[in-house]
Amino acid sequence: MGKWFKRIPYILLAILLLVGIVLLWRSCSKSKSKDYSDVVTHAMTVRSIEEVLKLSTGECYQEIPMVDTIDGMVLAYVIQARTYIDFDIDQLPTQLQGDTLYVQLPPEEVTPHEIGYTVIDVHPLRQGFTTKTLTAEQENRAKRRIPQRLINEVYRSGYIRNARQQAREELARFLSIAHPTVIVVDRYPDGVRGAFFADTVYIDHRTL
Repeated sequence: MGKWFKRIPYILLAILLLVGIVLLWRSCSKSKSKDYSDVVTHAMTVRSIEEVLKLSTGECYQEIPMVDTIDGMVLAYVIQARTYIDFDIDQLPTQLQGDTLYVQLPPEEVTPHEIGYTVIDVHPLRQGFTTKTLTAEQENRAKRRIPQRLINEVYRSGYIRNARQQAREELARFLSIAHPTVIVVDRYPDGVRGAFFADTVYIDHRTL
């Protein structure tokens, strides 16, 4: 009987240790479950943002007179094009602070598609030139410059600003269903266009 009394402290210690292990396991399980829930919620939020941005894809029809100079020859022509404005959903920083969701509007992607090309005039840049036509190689060189000129025109005409403003409004309206406060950050309202784009949300705390 005395031997059993001597073992009681060890038995109690073993029981306490076992209870501690069980409680620790349950605590870790809850923590992992919460972490997993947060990951799933974030993934669903990002997916929702991607879908809204896809719906915010815009297009514009352009019919633009252009003048170019190739090897001393002036080429005047009219371009018809349809240009698409998308958003790079692979660059989509988000951050949750309390009840406020911050989303940084990603860079735009501009893709022009030429649908018509009409030459209006070809003439020498200076007097004394007798050639009044372009070779196929010269015309192809002029055509290779067209996509960039169409993109420049889209920015100049304000299409990008309008597309980004619309995307900001649609994102804020849609995400406010699930989040009390949504702030869509856009550091480049006129377009990113080669500027440095951080992979984290820029939050100006002076405005908070």
